[in-house]
Amino acid sequence: MRRALVLLVVVSAVVGLAVTSTRARVKVKPAAVAVAGAWGSPQVLVPVSQYASDPQLAVSEPGAMLAAWYGGTEPRPATAKGSARVSSGRPPAARQASSGSSVLIDTGTVSGGFGAPSVLAEHGANTESGLDVAISGSGVRYVAWQTSAGGWMIASAAPGEGFTAHVLPVPLERLLESPAGPVAAVWHPGAARLHYALLTAGGELGHVVNVPGKFRFLSEPLALNDRGAFAAVENTAEDGAGTGPPPHPVVSLCEPSGHCMAPHPLKLGHPPSGSEENDAVALSDAGTLTVLAAFSKAPRNPAANTPWGLWDSTRRPGGRWSAPQEISTGGELPLAASDGKDSAVTVFQHFWTPKLHWLRDRIEISVLHARASRFAAPDLVRGEEAPEPAALATKLSGGLLVAWINSGGIVGGEHTEPGLYAVTGSATDPGAPKLVTGAEVSGETPAVGIDRDRQSVILWTGSAQTPPRNAGVFASVFGVQ
Repeated sequence: MRRALVLLVVVSAVVGLAVTSTRARVKVKPAAVAVAGAWGSPQVLVPVSQYASDPQLAVSEPGAMLAAWYGGTEPRPATAKGSARVSSGRPPAARQASSGSSVLIDTGTVSGGFGAPSVLAEHGANTESGLDVAISGSGVRYVAWQTSAGGWMIASAAPGEGFTAHVLPVPLERLLESPAGPVAAVWHPGAARLHYALLTAGGELGHVVNVPGKFRFLSEPLALNDRGAFAAVENTAEDGAGTGPPPHPVVSLCEPSGHCMAPHPLKLGHPPSGSEENDAVALSDAGTLTVLAAFSKAPRNPAANTPWGLWDSTRRPGGRWSAPQEISTGGELPLAASDGKDSAVTVFQHFWTPKLHWLRDRIEISVLHARASRFAAPDLVRGEEAPEPAALATKLSGGLLVAWINSGGIVGGEHTEPGLYAVTGSATDPGAPKLVTGAEVSGETPAVGIDRDRQSVILWTGSAQTPPRNAGVFASVFGVQ
């Protein structure tokens, strides 16, 4: 399931409360293992001698796994049949298109591992946002991909059956998976517009819902719960280093019936004009809607962005939006998800203080408990640095998995051994970081999933040097003992 930046909001029944902050209450997590288990030796789905890129992974509550990636022959410029060879100058238009790559899939179970991969389709677009997978609560598996010609295809398979593919008549942005319910297709039909539809078991679009609001950017924070309720967050920051008004998130909520409420602006924090904004959203099955917004301001001269805080607000079912809370004075790149019937968790990176004092490449975790009115003080995950964007997976049973790549080039960091690292367990006790693999990995963010028994799965691509490219696909399972 493709990842997106997330924005988190906490709900309260009272409006007008004083702004709260947890800035001085970051807790250091002891190096304890929350779940007894270990990461297994990586399973080689594709050897490092073969090209592979953009791994996608879905893991269902019972533990079914679906993986997809681009592979086969590395994409190359397509040559029109019978065209003459051009020795110099701009090639003709017929030779500008890419031949694309194969779309490969693999299925299995967390307890039994993956089987042998197979080619689902040829001539995939091989773009960063052109491939996605999902598994519904009923076990239906979906794979969607963009073709090298620019259109979209979708394939679906009921449990125990083979995949059937057909044309997807919309320009897909992503497949949006609920924890144990429906899967939605989400797309932009035109400038600043957003549509979604729940998918049938055959991969057809159900009722199409027009989400109110102005969605100018791709990869908006989105959430879908098991009842079919849908939430999306607009990012109001200006493109580039602008001088526009201070940004703020705008959230839209659609009920399972498809009826959507009017977009609701959230005034979080005090970012200056021209600030950048990164958002996240979580929507629980009970209807608790949480939005997070991290703000920063780019300098005029080359330097780090100045953080302006990570803020949240929440709306409980039938209640009002809570007063804004500052979770961290310098939190960046938040991820968010529901990890229970009425709770949520956020994972974020924390590099700098507001005065640009470097804190190292930190990961912090904060939890909104089911009966709480605000997020708990963040826990600092100690033991390994996280210079690259992390990946987050949760389950409603309370399980959590966070994975990231450590490139090993950190000066003065806690740990400089390169590799793929992860913490797994629960949001309140994720345990200490563990090395999943020390082999060379690509720069792509790993794909992650977790089942209801808190058994975790990570899928990633390796790296080859001759020639330099992404190569090989690998998976590892954290088995609970």
